[in-house]
Parts: sequence; structure tokens; C-alpha cells
Amino acid sequence: ESKYTPTGARSIRALLNRSAVFMLAAFALWNVDNVWCDRLRSLRVKFPVFGPWLQMHAWWHLLTMISGTHTIVATITAWCKQEGGKGHFKWQMNSICSGIIPWMTVESINKISETSTINKINKKKKKQ
Repeated sequence: ESKYTPTGARSIRALLNRSAVFMLAAFALWNVDNVWCDRLRSLRVKFPVFGPWLQMHAWWHLLTMISGTHTIVATITAWCKQEGGKGHFKWQMNSICSGIIPWMTVESINKISETSTINKINKKKKKQ
């Protein structure tokens, strides 16, 4: 069996759901940082070993990056399902960090036909 599957390892809905969860968690931590910034700063001074874990603004950046990655991979997966279903592409869904960060490989398997979405868009641009 090929490592490339038409549906990928995760559905688009699952990717978007995970994206929403990571974004909500990031938003919650950002608000914790806004409300209790002074308290968190004093805890970082009092317990320096926990300092990196109490950097809520850093967690905001990390979690929004993971959320954005899920959204981008879901969008690419949807596009590949449309175009790949016509036999133009093959792709593989993967993840690192125990499934937290998705990534994918997309390859063209033949010359893109005249009826593909890409060619339709390019023809419209040339006419303008």
C-alpha cells in the first residue's frame, strides 16, 4: 500500500477542531498573562525553576503557531482532495511531537490537465 492516501491521516474537520482548541488555549493563557502579570512575574522570581512554564506570552505565541499550522494543513488538504481526486497530486499527512504539529508532503504525479483549478485561474489572469 502506498504511503500516500487520498484522505490523509487526519480529516479536515479534525485539523480545524484541533486548530480551534489550540487557539482557545492560547487566548486563555494570553488573558491569564494580562490579568495576573504582576503575580506571575513575582512567582517567576520566587520559583525560577518554573520560570519558563509561567511565561504565558511565550505560550500564546507557541500555541497560535500550532493553531495556524493546523489551519494551513487543513486548507492544503482540502485543495489536494479537490485536485488530487482528479489524479494530479499525491500527498501524505504526517505529524511530529506526538501528533501536535501536522505537516504534509505534496507531489505532482502528472502534468496538470487543462481542466484543473490551477490552469483555470492562470487562464483568467492571462485574459485580464
